[in-house]
Amino acid sequence: MLRHPDPEAATAFMRDYGLLDLERREKRVYMRAYGDAPFSWVTSEGEPAFVGMGFRVSDAQSLSRFAAHFGAEIADCPHPGGGQYVVGKGS
Repeated sequence: MLRHPDPEAATAFMRDYGLLDLERREKRVYMRAYGDAPFSWVTSEGEPAFVGMGFRVSDAQSLSRFAAHFGAEIADCPHPGGGQYVVGKGS
């Protein structure tokens, strides 16, 4: 997940690396790769910045442990693919 001043330019750049357009939602551009992940890349407009990354866990217990590690809550995921997620910040 990144922010870029020109999401269209970032999207064109990622297409050159083989990513595929997925959808646009709330000023975000989602792209996917050839695997089974719901999306692989998201860019939103703004000052250039790394926003975050996602990881899959194998089950609800693993997600709970991950949430506990960051002192965060589990929430419904608003991104393509849905499910649940945790927003944590490193120290």
